[in-house]
Amino acid sequence: MDASTLLADFLNHLAIERGHAKNSVLAYGRDVRRFLEDIRRAECAVESVGPQTVLDHLSRIQAAGVSARSAARALSSIKSFYRYLVSSERMARDPVGEVQSPKLRKHIPGFLDVGEIVRLIESVPLDTPRGLRDRAMLELFYAAGLRVSELCDLSLSQLDLEHGFVTVIGKGSRERTVPIGRQAVSALKVYLAKARGAFLNGALTDRVFLPRLGKGWTRQGVWKWIGQLARAAGLDRRLHPHLLRHTFATHVLSGGADLRSVQELLGHADISTTEIYTHLDTPRLRKIHQQYHPRA
Repeated sequence: MDASTLLADFLNHLAIERGHAKNSVLAYGRDVRRFLEDIRRAECAVESVGPQTVLDHLSRIQAAGVSARSAARALSSIKSFYRYLVSSERMARDPVGEVQSPKLRKHIPGFLDVGEIVRLIESVPLDTPRGLRDRAMLELFYAAGLRVSELCDLSLSQLDLEHGFVTVIGKGSRERTVPIGRQAVSALKVYLAKARGAFLNGALTDRVFLPRLGKGWTRQGVWKWIGQLARAAGLDRRLHPHLLRHTFATHVLSGGADLRSVQELLGHADISTTEIYTHLDTPRLRKIHQQYHPRA
């Protein structure tokens, strides 16, 4: 079997039949491609792979500096690849299905406190089109807990400012509708009325946010942008876009939202992904414990 053809078919299956997002397909491709190149060097055919082959590969990439978490993701990608080969009748049995992923400590994400997020948002001046755009982006990021890709791809038709909602197309093309507060609605209305036209330069696009004359945002561009805003606000910590998503989830949970609601707002397919935020809410839990425990 030709490994390159099998990989291409697998990635098409993920994108077209499974509806995975572009970035997810790219990640699967990187993991499986690295594995296939590794077994090629070892003169091992795709159909000859066994559990030890995979374990040896994981050991080698970790020795080369790949983290345990990334190695676990690579194992998941490889197992998905072989499940596809079996389901598409390229192989009679799955040779790696029983390989166990190592137990990983759950990473507890950081977040901004209320003072820090307010400082970041209010540090943006409102006397230029760029400032109006940046304020609207920050307000929406924090109000809706968006992923970077969701912000980059956001179109005008996804906004319902009259009723205060944004419809988001998330991972796996899953759609969710998230309410946004009055401050985000107000910032978006001002930006759309007074500033968005300054970035169009005659381009026909329905993208809500544009970094420069008719061009769309990239993930790398948003990372650079949020870092610049953090430095301008004088925040003495490294900011990244996902930190705003973590901040949204933490603040909503601290305000009394239940975990299922936070799961829906974030667009998590599995509630176990949302559960990491329960570790961040210790001040509220302490208050509840002191209020209700008979010996607190």
